[in-house]
Amino acid sequence: MTYVPDETYIPTSTRRAIETELKNRFDSYLAELDDYQLSILQKSEKDFRSFVADIFITIAAFFGYIVGQVVGFVEDIGRGIKRGWNDGFKAGRGR
Repeated sequence: MTYVPDETYIPTSTRRAIETELKNRFDSYLAELDDYQLSILQKSEKDFRSFVADIFITIAAFFGYIVGQVVGFVEDIGRGIKRGWNDGFKAGRGR
């Protein structure tokens, strides 16, 4: 029995064989494509990258909005506490 660290472990030799086989298949597929198909593939890749980038920009904007709302809420509470503290302190000193 061979020890493996977890269920996702793949021995190095097996992993390299799989990588080589996949690379060979992909290279042979690309070699069969004509220039028009390659241009479509390149455009699709650019469109996909742009789509993914737009998704991450939208997610970042959404989280930025949420953080801004939380910070604004905390600032409002802080201002209220500060005003109440100052008014109570002044009243306590007779001013």
